[in-house]
Amino acid sequence: MSRGGRRQEGMWRRCLSGGAGGLPASIGGLVWWLDGSYGVTDAGSGAVSSWLDRSPSGNHVTQGTAGNRPTTTTLNGRPAILFDGTDDFLEKTSAFAGIGAAASITAFTVGSATTNQNSAFWDLTTDQTLTNRGFAHLYEAAGTTMTFRASDAGGVEDAEYAYTVSATARIWTMSHATATRSITENGVAKNTNSNAKTGLAIVAARVGRLHQNVFNHAGKIGEIIIYNRALAVAEVDAVESYLGARWGITVS
Repeated sequence: MSRGGRRQEGMWRRCLSGGAGGLPASIGGLVWWLDGSYGVTDAGSGAVSSWLDRSPSGNHVTQGTAGNRPTTTTLNGRPAILFDGTDDFLEKTSAFAGIGAAASITAFTVGSATTNQNSAFWDLTTDQTLTNRGFAHLYEAAGTTMTFRASDAGGVEDAEYAYTVSATARIWTMSHATATRSITENGVAKNTNSNAKTGLAIVAARVGRLHQNVFNHAGKIGEIIIYNRALAVAEVDAVESYLGARWGITVS
């Protein structure tokens, strides 16, 4: 049976049990799960001071400076977080749990990039004082590309594809193993990069901005899900189907 056939056949059984005991927590290796409908602290007038991690790892992100707080919004009728593209971001500054030096990762982002400027949906770093160390989901304005980046002292390796900014919500799936990384949009494979990157032990995280205080995200983020291993095809199908049903996005 084709991947699309498996997805359609099992969609309702697999997708509608989200939360504790269901997807995505029922798939092993979950280390980061930010959900716009869960654990968002409104510090006043919709300004978000914290966003709790639903995974067992407790990788919560916060913003103590009032002027740098994103705001609550909706995306396809569900709660989400809006980043202004100027100075909004949330962060966990130390002790990010769950992604060691030998780890592969599989990541899912639901959101939008609405302005043709450099934007970071999220950034996982191995060292906050250095440039390009870790993993990031980016939109790059110069090349108008949607990008999944893995980087270390040896340089940057990107899986990327041409993308036109839009308010339309999408599901991006990204995977990294030692020798390869890939990015898909709404279940459609877009690009694969096959150059090795290793030793990316994550210590800190940001949502809406890179750790170098650039790439301020302009757009919405509804959900981020990250596992510390390369998921099997059936597991990727299950998470994409869960997200598609939840966010009203057609997944191929």
